[in-house]
Amino acid sequence: MIHQKKVWVVDDDDIQRFLMARILGKMESVSSISYFKNGWEALEQLMKAVHMPDLLPDVIFLDLQMPIMDGWSFLEIVEQKWSQRLNGLKLYIVTSSVAQADKDRAFAHKWVSGFITKPFEPAGLKAICEAA
Repeated sequence: MIHQKKVWVVDDDDIQRFLMARILGKMESVSSISYFKNGWEALEQLMKAVHMPDLLPDVIFLDLQMPIMDGWSFLEIVEQKWSQRLNGLKLYIVTSSVAQADKDRAFAHKWVSGFITKPFEPAGLKAICEAA
């Protein structure tokens, strides 16, 4: 039996959130999906969740370019404040960027598990959720 995962999708693009909902919603390995339109919304929820571990996600799919708070700022704040408490969390950058500099910058953060370029393959998301 596959351990079911809590997944967060942090992306301002309505179409991307819709696609992720369609793909992730069909997976047996996913028990719940939460959606956030920017890093600030996700950060607010994470601030609550670090004190209630049952609310913590197993996997976060994070876009880089968003209004209010982008993915880079989210990464910086979370790493500075809670990296010790989030050891089991898997975070994947999901972006339209193909720039090597963005990849290098993402992997400079110790808890970034992967870099996915849009458009993504459903099979890749499934593998990530099952392995997390």
